[in-house]
Amino acid sequence: MMLPRAVLRTAARLRPRSSGGFVAGALALGSLGLPGLPLGTLPRARHVLLLAPHPDDESIGCGGTVARWTAARTRVSFLLVSDGEASIGPVLPTRTIATRRRREAGIAAARLGLPAPIALGLPDGHLADHVPDIARAIRRIATEDRPDLVLTPWALERHADHRAVTRAVAAALPDHEHVWGYEAHTPIPQPSHVIDVTATLAAKHAALRAHVTAAQAFDLQAAIDLARWRSLATRGGTGAAEAFLVLPARDLDALLTVGDRMWDPASADRPSGDHTHPDDVPGDRAPGRDAPGRGLPRRRHGRSTVRGPQRPIDRTTPIDPTTQGESPA
Repeated sequence: MMLPRAVLRTAARLRPRSSGGFVAGALALGSLGLPGLPLGTLPRARHVLLLAPHPDDESIGCGGTVARWTAARTRVSFLLVSDGEASIGPVLPTRTIATRRRREAGIAAARLGLPAPIALGLPDGHLADHVPDIARAIRRIATEDRPDLVLTPWALERHADHRAVTRAVAAALPDHEHVWGYEAHTPIPQPSHVIDVTATLAAKHAALRAHVTAAQAFDLQAAIDLARWRSLATRGGTGAAEAFLVLPARDLDALLTVGDRMWDPASADRPSGDHTHPDDVPGDRAPGRDAPGRGLPRRRHGRSTVRGPQRPIDRTTPIDPTTQGESPA
């Protein structure tokens, strides 16, 4: 739905006194010219490309919708960009966290009807430094499979890794017309599409339960609660739904720039291509994956201090959940 005119008028009035935040976000969303009511029809697709910055993002943001596509025999490729090794929940060595979370992503994928994810193993918390690498992986898949639509975090997500992945989509597929932005850490105030997932809510819930390690940092039940609230637009609050902001790739960069200003003003003011965060320097803090901000206390294991993320395990390696022991649910 469109933002109320009073909100847009207030944002426009405040624009001279503010360089970002709510004002920039409201003006950017209001300028997109979206339909007055969100669309609820799941489009037919031959091939969908799903991108997840970290294990669990796919289940939180679009698990129910993906399960609807796979149930309809739509082919869905799943690109997992990092292993989520900088998760703030478990007190474990970084490589152990990475191994567990990658395995859990494979279990969640199977529960959604997805193939094993293609895991890039890029460093959690530093994806903004690897946009070209992500873009190359996206182009490689798109060249072979020509996806009808792409699922990625929406452009105003608070988490910098999420925006980095969507920035890579814009770079890799500048002419793509159907980029479906899903909500993970940051709700979409003005979705263009709200897809009913009542019939696949159980699959979404099962996928979320696979992410045992992530659940040590967050109560992933919140994703189910959000889906139920979203059903106000589809079933009067009696079912479940997922929201998306669908845009052509050419419109993403402007919105991503607004997101940088909203959530990371220091980064937005640096020259293009320089995404090193002030907290990513030696000291008392290190970047963390699952918190909206980038600087988090270092995890301590006994006497040693692990400054995640460490060296990735490997790259572009599909994992087979059928060969892994299932995580406890």
